[in-house]
Amino acid sequence: MGYDPSEIDDLINDVKNLLGEEGEKPAAPRPAAPRQSTVSDETRLYRAPQQPAAAPSAEPSRSQYDGSGIYEWNEPGYTGEYYGNRPAEPEPPRGHPMTQAERTAAARGGTYRAPARTPTRAEAQEAARDEARQAAREERRREERRREAVSREEPRPSRGDRERPRGSSREEWNESVRAAKASVQVADDEDDYEDPIPKKKHKKGWIVLLILLLLGFGVYRLLAKQPMADNASMGARKPGVSTILLAGTDADGTRTDTIMLLNIDRNGRTANLVSIPRDTLVKGGYSVPKINSAYGWAGKGKDGMNELMKRVTECIGFKPDGYVLVNLDSFVSLVNIMGGVNFKVPVNMYYNDPSQNLSINLKAGQQHLDGKQAMGLVRFRSGYAAADLERVNVQRDFVSAAVDQWVSVKNVFRVPRLLAWYASNVTTNMPVSNMTWIGTALMTADKSKIGTQTLPGSATMIHGGSYYVLSPSKVAATVNKYCNPYKKDITVDNLSIRS
Repeated sequence: MGYDPSEIDDLINDVKNLLGEEGEKPAAPRPAAPRQSTVSDETRLYRAPQQPAAAPSAEPSRSQYDGSGIYEWNEPGYTGEYYGNRPAEPEPPRGHPMTQAERTAAARGGTYRAPARTPTRAEAQEAARDEARQAAREERRREERRREAVSREEPRPSRGDRERPRGSSREEWNESVRAAKASVQVADDEDDYEDPIPKKKHKKGWIVLLILLLLGFGVYRLLAKQPMADNASMGARKPGVSTILLAGTDADGTRTDTIMLLNIDRNGRTANLVSIPRDTLVKGGYSVPKINSAYGWAGKGKDGMNELMKRVTECIGFKPDGYVLVNLDSFVSLVNIMGGVNFKVPVNMYYNDPSQNLSINLKAGQQHLDGKQAMGLVRFRSGYAAADLERVNVQRDFVSAAVDQWVSVKNVFRVPRLLAWYASNVTTNMPVSNMTWIGTALMTADKSKIGTQTLPGSATMIHGGSYYVLSPSKVAATVNKYCNPYKKDITVDNLSIRS
């Protein structure tokens, strides 16, 4: 169907009339609501206003950016790099990447706190090993404290002899243990700890022990009884003076190769040792009429000592107040119990005799002798110019040195073992009260005033044998000066010496 052009023109004009003469423009469309930003408020603080862009669709390049602001990660133009004057961001801790909020808080001056996390299995195992190592170090330190505390105390004698080398004194052994401990390096550097035994308390303990020992010493001294033989013909005695016969057997136990007289003046605090050479010519029906044959000839033991006492009485003019016999093997153990002896060996001593189980190897000079070495010293004689006479002098000097070093308060702790040794190895005619008197008298004696002598005489060949013949007048003078416990002097008439 056809349309009339005039009708269409009329319709357009009507519309224009409704809108205005020229035709009013339609109202502008309402702008769309602005897009909601997904950026956090904290981040927006650091966002500068966007500069109007001539071409919004074009992304700015690095050369076009003027440093006045930043682009957010979700806005056009973000390149993953920052070109502004913003302060340097703090580096995240190792193994913990920062979140955006944490970076912002750190940039504002806050302190970053790493989030708590569960340790890995390897880290847990390492922590357990560290804890175990720390516990082990603590245990070692406790053990060191305990050992140090034990080393400060004197070990029991029975245990000490088993632990320390033979021949070394207990004091030397303890010192060597302390030196060995000091040379050991602790595994860690945390080895400084408080002394488990304070020095003051330690000293107080020793003071208490010393007081108890002194009290015990006083009781023993009150109970001690001076040994005195029945010598009515000799008259009055010197107050506090006694003379004891000391004898030691050889390896066979049949001959007394060591014979000495111990004279003690308790009031004068002096002591003397007078030796009688073993080859001294004496009376008696022995096949070899030497004084060392008397003991074995009479059957040893107490009968043998009674026979020896008789021959000694003939030589010195009076009967000794008692006797003490020690065999060679027990002499070795005695020296070890008492911790050895410091002694100056006069000459180089070397002798080897398998038949006697005797081996001597000592160098000349000052040294510390244990029991076996001391036995070799007192038995050696082949290297002396004067043979047995020089050996007698060495034996006497050794006994003197032993008395000087052994008889002291510091050795009181050895008394229990000494008493046990005495009960098993000593043959004597004196009770414990007499031995206590001798011990306390020696303890109070002035060790620097211990005299040593040998009964005067000369070596003589008789019937093809070598004997030591005493000189009666010189013997009487020596006895009166060094070992006579009586006020009456000994004369030649009191002696019965075989010549």
